[in-house]
Amino acid sequence: HTHNSHTHTHTQLYTQHTSGQYTIHTHTHTQNTHKQTHMADPEATDSDEIDKTDRHSLEWTDAARSFYNSLAIAEARHVPILYSDHYNIRFAGLERLHPFDSCKYANIVSELVKPREVIRATEDVDTDADVDAQSASAVEPALLARDQLVETLRELSREELLRVHTAAYLDSLSSSRTVAYITELFFVALIPNFLVQRTVLRPMRYASAGTVRAAALAVERGFAINLGAGFHHCCAYQGGGFCPVADITLAIRYLRDHVPSVRRVLIIDLDAHQGNGHARDKLDAADDHLHILDIYNKDIYPDDQLARTAIDMELRVRSGIGDADYLKTVRRGLGRAAELHRATAIDFVLYNAGTDILDGDPLGNMRVSGDGVLRRDELVFRFCLERDIPVCMVLSGGYQANNALVIANSIRNLFRVFDLKNRSRESGSSSSSSSTSLVST
Repeated sequence: HTHNSHTHTHTQLYTQHTSGQYTIHTHTHTQNTHKQTHMADPEATDSDEIDKTDRHSLEWTDAARSFYNSLAIAEARHVPILYSDHYNIRFAGLERLHPFDSCKYANIVSELVKPREVIRATEDVDTDADVDAQSASAVEPALLARDQLVETLRELSREELLRVHTAAYLDSLSSSRTVAYITELFFVALIPNFLVQRTVLRPMRYASAGTVRAAALAVERGFAINLGAGFHHCCAYQGGGFCPVADITLAIRYLRDHVPSVRRVLIIDLDAHQGNGHARDKLDAADDHLHILDIYNKDIYPDDQLARTAIDMELRVRSGIGDADYLKTVRRGLGRAAELHRATAIDFVLYNAGTDILDGDPLGNMRVSGDGVLRRDELVFRFCLERDIPVCMVLSGGYQANNALVIANSIRNLFRVFDLKNRSRESGSSSSSSSTSLVST
């Protein structure tokens, strides 16, 4: 369908995920002509024919290298997983008033850097006396050492945020009340803004810097994971749903600024909630080279009808969906993405891997198991890696104490199934041999 040039006046409702509305913000902008094509609806299978595209050799400019390395320095020895302790929100315990585990990122790292005990099945036995012999424990080594992570060095500056965000929106964050609405941490409205900036917004700007840097690292290494961010409800001119920074749009914008070969980008958004922020940014930019696959629960926040018009491949599911139907839906969505890739050759994938799809999540209302999350992430990485499409994964939502363990297990599984350590090592070695690489030797 085609959107003609016209002016919209949006009335944005700041809505808590679990209940009512809190304030109204009105925004007027002009939307340019925008066309999008809805793809056919085949089932995807792992045996689909693979269309590989040749990635152009990277020649980073001095300006690009200076910018990206100021965010995080990736050496050849590093695994392309980005993290900083600054990602975590600590506010004298008050952050526990929101269901989001604000230290989820630190907990994921703790799981990745320690060995774990796993149960492995052994030979079947026939007697009851030998039941205990049917399984045996084994110790799986740590996935990596702490110093193998790529450390995010700083937050994004105001000037860097202005590459996407409006000045009026950034100025609005100087009001603690506005930040309270966006983050759904309602006590924040009563706290001096300098403390809000330091303890709430600064961690999110740090995590957003990680996304921007991870996108560039993914282009060099083939994949990268930022252990945070995925603030998919935020767009250039407004935040909401615990998302004050449009890190997804920022990462794509900066990547296109510095890598001419990255034009066609696919956002695969598998958070339980509709990704309305990056969709609104797509509409405002009339970006025909940005495609969105969004699979989300239609029964929950935000139900943004305008943003829906930007989604090329939309698959809406219902509350209570379990593993079998959910994974079938993911395969179906990736089937559409495969058709898109055959037709237009996708250059880059940004994967928003929310774990609020887990059974028991208080906001996602879906019933997917931890194993279902592993299978989902594996499907997305297989789609990208087999087609030689660089993929950057961000974590987005997930509101239970067990999220960190599920995410860590999924990352371990991805490294095992796709031999990501060796893949990263080979790519990093190749990159570091080039004088124009971002990788430091």
